[in-house]
Amino acid sequence: MRKIVIRIIVFQILLIVLLNASLSAKQVSEEEKEFWELVKSENTLEYYKVYKEEYSNGYYVNSAKKEINKLEKLAWGKIKNSHNGNDFSDFINNYSDSKYVKLAKLKLKKYSPIFIDNSTNLIWQDETYTKEEKNASDEDFRYGKVNTWGGAIIYCNNLSYAGYKDWYLPNSEQLKDLYIQKDKLINVEDDLYWSSSKVRYRYSSLVSFSSGHILDFKTSLNAYTRCVREIQ
Repeated sequence: MRKIVIRIIVFQILLIVLLNASLSAKQVSEEEKEFWELVKSENTLEYYKVYKEEYSNGYYVNSAKKEINKLEKLAWGKIKNSHNGNDFSDFINNYSDSKYVKLAKLKLKKYSPIFIDNSTNLIWQDETYTKEEKNASDEDFRYGKVNTWGGAIIYCNNLSYAGYKDWYLPNSEQLKDLYIQKDKLINVEDDLYWSSSKVRYRYSSLVSFSSGHILDFKTSLNAYTRCVREIQ
């Protein structure tokens, strides 16, 4: 008798599970099905994120999470040995909930060094100057962080570095303050650095990091660039 009762209970449980599964399947709208098919066909992080936003309690939400996890592992595998700080910045932005975020932040700090000046509420780019950039400075041609005044402004305005995109070319007084504490920088050249301070037609100010003097310079000539942003 006891065995029969147990069998009946088990049968009832199975029936409930099957019934719930059937009901769940019926609750999936045609619209959600079509949306999910589109998401699957694209198979990108952006599409899975959109699905999760549109259908936070959707039928396929767990599947979307699994696919995001797969893409996360794949993305981390591609960049974990990178020496480019922007790779880790992009990873942090795309996978903010990832278990690899802490590692990505450490890598970002290592490969996108910055100098934080709390006295002026500024964060300075402290990126390495490459051999090519040093050669460009010595031989007076444009390359990377060596540029004309206009090129330096464009470079800083377009810079994506250390997880930030709101960089700008500092004015002469900001650069002068930085020169005073240049021994705190990791990467610095005893050379000329552009400022955003315009002096007169075709001339702007730059700061010599060998003497600390503010000089007037033709905007068409080349000098080093170092970008800055405000602490938010």
